[in-house]
Amino acid sequence: MKLYNYQYITHCIIHPLILTLFDYSQTIIMKIAVCGKGGVGKTTISGLLCRTLGNKGIAVLAIDGDPNPNLALTLGIDSKATMPKALTSKLLEVYEKDDGKKYAKLNLPLAEVMDTYGIKANDNVTLLAVGQPEHAAPGCMCGIHTTVREIFHTALEESELVTLLDLEASLEQMKRGTSKYVDVLLCVVEPYYRSMEAVARFQRLGKELEIKNIVAVANKVK
Repeated sequence: MKLYNYQYITHCIIHPLILTLFDYSQTIIMKIAVCGKGGVGKTTISGLLCRTLGNKGIAVLAIDGDPNPNLALTLGIDSKATMPKALTSKLLEVYEKDDGKKYAKLNLPLAEVMDTYGIKANDNVTLLAVGQPEHAAPGCMCGIHTTVREIFHTALEESELVTLLDLEASLEQMKRGTSKYVDVLLCVVEPYYRSMEAVARFQRLGKELEIKNIVAVANKVK
């Protein structure tokens, strides 16, 4: 098993990354999604980014968008602690426009969602999670993807928190538009072909979602 030197990663990746993000947005109030191929360090970088910002006194809302969740451990939450209540599509209210098209919005204020479904982590961070499937073959997670997307949408309107979404190692959440409302898409990449190929796909879909800032983070590069 590869052991990470978290102080080294924080010094060499996280601090320069925060400066880069500030240059892009001109504000520390950001909505960030972290993507990339499985095993490239998305969750490690997501957790360290949340905790570093939190240590600077900035409140952070972290969302684990992976149904096989690991962000809690990276945020320093004890593995024996009660994990956050899984987000649900029941948080959505469906409306119909004059032209007949339907759309969904959160039926609760974001602060209430955080109080009900969140867990306080270390370093000024609150964690929400999509949760893992309880059984095999439960069907698709379309409703959950929509819920996460609308949490971001609501955060833009209601919150001055830094909001970070740790995406699963799949294009599914990009196809579902889960990352539609983010300010910055961080693409974590390692120096080998399949990882770079995956990031190119995330970048293409990010552009189609009209995400203005798409940033590559090179990990395990000497």
